[in-house]
Amino acid sequence: MTLDATSNTTEKPVIIGVHVNENTMRAPNPHIPWTPSEIADTARACEDAGASLMHFHGRAVDGGVDHSAATYGEIVERVRAVSNLLLAPSMANVPGYTIDERLSNLARTKVIRNDVPTSWSSIWVVRRWT
Repeated sequence: MTLDATSNTTEKPVIIGVHVNENTMRAPNPHIPWTPSEIADTARACEDAGASLMHFHGRAVDGGVDHSAATYGEIVERVRAVSNLLLAPSMANVPGYTIDERLSNLARTKVIRNDVPTSWSSIWVVRRWT
């Protein structure tokens, strides 16, 4: 890696990833996005700020866990309408779930079923398809 002395930048690209909601409730931060539209709005803001990748969890309107394919499909659809971020949706990581159950929220999601997932840690990175 070389450093450009005039601009303090490197020649290597940088990928900024954001984890927008994890298991955080709104008590410490009322801006945690839970609904598909809130996650999409956050995706747009993060991309505008320079992010390239977003990790998210499906959540219910009360902040509870929602591992349904319908919720993940709606999130991806809404994000795709406003953003080009790479998406790294959470698997349904529930203790005792089989691999099929852990992937069910993604595998049954029509919006992303034709994407080519690449294993990345405990989540899948989903590239935008055209």
